[in-house]
Amino acid sequence: MKIRTDFVTNSSSSSFAVVCIESPLLADIFNNYQACMRERGATYSLPLEARDKCVVSSNGCEGYGDPLSNVPRSVEDIVPELISSMNREFYAWDEDNIAALVRVLAAHKNEIVESIKSVHWQYLSNGWGGDSEARLYEDNYSEEELEETYRGAAEMKGCPRSEVTEDDWLEYVGALASHDLTIYDYDAKTGKSEYSSQFWVDEDYYPDI
Repeated sequence: MKIRTDFVTNSSSSSFAVVCIESPLLADIFNNYQACMRERGATYSLPLEARDKCVVSSNGCEGYGDPLSNVPRSVEDIVPELISSMNREFYAWDEDNIAALVRVLAAHKNEIVESIKSVHWQYLSNGWGGDSEARLYEDNYSEEELEETYRGAAEMKGCPRSEVTEDDWLEYVGALASHDLTIYDYDAKTGKSEYSSQFWVDEDYYPDI
């Protein structure tokens, strides 16, 4: 593990979501909404859009990160999370007829769930400097990962592992890049329904700032 001897006060972060829900019914609902928006000459800005028989993450979520950050844990959570992703202050709820779209999604929730053939929903958040406080909490680390960061702090301080204080550890991990990755995958054919969450720090990914 490489060692950074300076404490970085700059801060920055990045995050993005990748979503693909294969569902002819859901795609039809979004296609109808998109057609309505085109007829009105309105700008489409939602974080999701229809493509073929799928609903996927769109350019509407660029720069926001948060709309699709709540990764579902089961296929039954898909519609509630879709609705949640649209309930954001930077969307014109009334002007863009989002309320009407949400009513349709809620009314057909069970049918949408039954129509879903596959889901891939992934959210990655990267942080460094003053952002991403997740790396400052020991509970986010496995026992092995935590021990490795303590050894890194000891090397940085030039002292035995046993002499590393909590402040030493915080200074060390505070200068690392951190990554949060959450994924949900579903396949109706195989019955696969898998939710996973990973957190790690790695200064190899530290940006030049």
